[in-house]
Amino acid sequence: MAFTKLIIAVLLLAVAVESRTITIYNKCPFTIWPGILGPGNPAGGGFKLDGGQSRNIEVDDAWTAGRVWARTGCDGNFNCETGFCRNSEQCNGAGGVPPASLAEFTLKAWGGQDFYDVSLVDGYNLPMFKDACPTAYSYAYDDGSSTFTCQATATYVVQFC
Repeated sequence: MAFTKLIIAVLLLAVAVESRTITIYNKCPFTIWPGILGPGNPAGGGFKLDGGQSRNIEVDDAWTAGRVWARTGCDGNFNCETGFCRNSEQCNGAGGVPPASLAEFTLKAWGGQDFYDVSLVDGYNLPMFKDACPTAYSYAYDDGSSTFTCQATATYVVQFC
């Protein structure tokens, strides 16, 4: 009986947690170091991405709100020209110092939907494009009559340059 209860509990947990893939592409002709901020510290909060490379990160419902940005011009001590977070390849919970173009996510929000936008609230350092739902809300006030969202199982693409 206890074993059956354990199996049911594990199955319920498996159903309750949804995972999303965010693919980060570097289409720039130079190296960037994406910074990632949010609960659970996905990918340790950052990594190196040479021009033309991409990397997938997995986030689940625990990543309720987060940001992705690119650090540029980083030296061997990780002093970066833009988007600096700390003297390490991984930001480990530190946000980026402006200027930094941001992809912002709020997951499983109102109605169980995901919300995302491209924000320049922290300034601009690189062109950025996001792709998930073709008609989705793009940035604050991009169209007053259409604020769209994605299902909680959506996959996302954040593209720099």
